[in-house]
Amino acid sequence: MVTAFCLAVTSMIFKPSKNTVSSAAVRDVYQACLRLSVLPETIELESETLTQADVRVPESTLIKLWSLLDEQKISPGIGLAIGQTIEADSKGILASWVSQANTLGEAFDIFIKNIELMNPSEAWQIAEKGSQVTLVLEHRNTQGYPISAVERSMAAMVTWAKALCGQAFPLRRVTFHFSEPDDANLFTPIFGEQVYFEAESNSLTFDKELLNLAVISSNQLLKNLMAEKAKQVLTELSDRASLAEKVALLIHNAMTQGRAINIEQVSTALAKSRQTLYRQLKQDGTDFKTIYDSTRKKLAFSLLRQANLSISSLSLQLGFKDTSSFYKAFRRWTGMSPKQFLAEADKL
Repeated sequence: MVTAFCLAVTSMIFKPSKNTVSSAAVRDVYQACLRLSVLPETIELESETLTQADVRVPESTLIKLWSLLDEQKISPGIGLAIGQTIEADSKGILASWVSQANTLGEAFDIFIKNIELMNPSEAWQIAEKGSQVTLVLEHRNTQGYPISAVERSMAAMVTWAKALCGQAFPLRRVTFHFSEPDDANLFTPIFGEQVYFEAESNSLTFDKELLNLAVISSNQLLKNLMAEKAKQVLTELSDRASLAEKVALLIHNAMTQGRAINIEQVSTALAKSRQTLYRQLKQDGTDFKTIYDSTRKKLAFSLLRQANLSISSLSLQLGFKDTSSFYKAFRRWTGMSPKQFLAEADKL
């Protein structure tokens, strides 16, 4: 039986952060910069920082390291090379948790829903269509991650899938948003023959039945222990979140559960009066309606790909009073109808 999560779209879940990433997300990138002698004296991380799983590093440091690797010409395809390397003795909290999942589908679910443990700016979306499943990668940081970082994340997803189930993980189709690089021949051994560039997204498409593959390192006791540790870390990160991030998370959670939510309910959940919430959001340069509309828009794009969810059900879940209101909002967002949007997406 395919795990329940893959029968629906798992959205790019918004979670609060303070622009930090796990040391595990930095370690291999930092070491690559050292090996290639491209590391400036202004960036120096202590070995203790890189070896402790619960240590956080400024995201700006990671982006700078990736930029250095992206600019170097000594080692073509460095992002792909890093993505194919798994260091069993230096896993972060998220990787350790994922490794204890029962199936590959559960492993993807844990990873996607809790990716803030590694890097809150990296987001994955999973959608089912017929007998196939597609994973889509997006980096949310406005500073932008270079191509080598995208290559690493895509290659790592495939490498981890193979390692977790101990067998091949054949892909039906792979797309990248950037132009075909000079070292395009390096992509085939990792992703197969069906690799396309200059697409609208970075995506991996494979047969849905692969989600049922058993994880060979699965251990229920260790999974419970890692889940508890991860919960503690996520709570700490959430406590540092901005007010706008907390409001967005409350709205997102309510909508994904099909519950209506308004500013009074959010105010109560945050132990604030409506007037105080309004004033503090205004001081941050935003307001409840802006956050609500933005969150609803992002979730609409994700849920629209759910094969067994009707437009009327989707409209209701997102808090629209009727389908007509949803259609008007969707056309305002995209300039096209939901049907046209899906048709364009299917061309990728």
